[in-house]
Amino acid sequence: MLAASGELEPVMGGPSGPTTKPRRTIDTRVVRNTRDALLDAFDAPDGTFPTARRNTTTTATQALLLINGDWTLARAQTLAVRIERLEPTSTDDRGRIALAYRLTCGRQPNPMRSSRPPRS
Repeated sequence: MLAASGELEPVMGGPSGPTTKPRRTIDTRVVRNTRDALLDAFDAPDGTFPTARRNTTTTATQALLLINGDWTLARAQTLAVRIERLEPTSTDDRGRIALAYRLTCGRQPNPMRSSRPPRS
């Protein structure tokens, strides 16, 4: 999401940042007595206790948080601004859709192919 929205910082290391900033979670500042909803949903270890083994789960809450969460919606808004900036003269939405597809999927979109036979 950070790469598609243009927010990914390729520099590794440096000072950690708060969870509200668009940064890779490996570079996120973790405060021991404060929980973060996004990190919590993906089984981030509790910083107050040593953890030898991390739990692994896949739940509907994770998917819903990625679809409806504030962090994800902020990345989507930033992606929309980036597309507007890179395709300002697009007279129809096709150019913007193709750009959005390239940024998010890394390739050109394919035309939709219907499984239904053509109408007579």
